[in-house]
Amino acid sequence: MTYTIPDEPTPTAQAKLAVRPMWPLFTLMFVNTGISWLWFIANGFFQGSPYLKKEIGWIIVGLLGSTFGVFAIIAALSQGLIDKPTIPYLLIVLTIWKLAISYKVFVLQNRSFELFEYYQETISNGAIPFIAMVIVFQQISLHQLLPSFIFLVLR
Repeated sequence: MTYTIPDEPTPTAQAKLAVRPMWPLFTLMFVNTGISWLWFIANGFFQGSPYLKKEIGWIIVGLLGSTFGVFAIIAALSQGLIDKPTIPYLLIVLTIWKLAISYKVFVLQNRSFELFEYYQETISNGAIPFIAMVIVFQQISLHQLLPSFIFLVLR
């Protein structure tokens, strides 16, 4: 009979690529939601998070909620229920939604990451890819590359 800790991660072969979960959260704030959520999923996989399915579930809920929110704003605008000056305020609601979902994923991932960090010899420095993404995404205008609907969902 062996004793296992419920939060104990099962690291994968790519465990050296795992970073502290604060870096994908910072990516949400300074780059965009889509990249942040992809990094959360990859990081959960690298560290062998026992909550990976929950994390992916929350991210799917976040995507569905963001998609519904953008669709609702567009529908309300086309029906004349809101006017254009109201849109920035409604986009703040979408931003709060994305922050709440990301924080929930961060909390889930951080819970097992502390054990992962204790038992793992090395952890990647998330500052390097984070700074690279900030520099690259400041140069790229995603608004021009993506359709506006997708841009608003992943912004």
